[in-house]
Amino acid sequence: MTSLGAIAISITLPIILVSIALFVISIYLDKELLIVVENNTVTVLPASCGSKIYVVFNNSVTGSRVEITYRYCRSFEGRYMITDSAAYEYYSMGFMDVNKSISSYRGEYIAFCSESSIYIGIDGFGRHVPPGSCIVVTSLGMVLKNMLREIPGFPWISIPT
Repeated sequence: MTSLGAIAISITLPIILVSIALFVISIYLDKELLIVVENNTVTVLPASCGSKIYVVFNNSVTGSRVEITYRYCRSFEGRYMITDSAAYEYYSMGFMDVNKSISSYRGEYIAFCSESSIYIGIDGFGRHVPPGSCIVVTSLGMVLKNMLREIPGFPWISIPT
């Protein structure tokens, strides 16, 4: 069964980190750069505020292709899901407007797990991850902020929230 999850954590730093389970890749995105760290190689690509992020996979119950789209500029904003009627019914359970739910999402964290392979694309950059993997996209700013909180005497600097 394909499992979708999204948890919102608010911050103001416009940077994200993508960690992919069972796959060694890190992706950092700010308002101007997309930095990919993979197998000790760093690739730097242009990006922009409003970057399109999309996740594509096949629903393991219906077999349907599913694409979920977000935009990123300081936080994730859900846009829409594209799929067929079988998968839409599966996710809506007959009573929820899936696209309304996705488009209302605002936050700093998204996660996807799938028994099938997952494809993530960000502004022309894309990667497939193997079946049984998860993709977790979270703000690098939030990671750094949480690390700083572990330092005795924090906050010795001001981080806007």
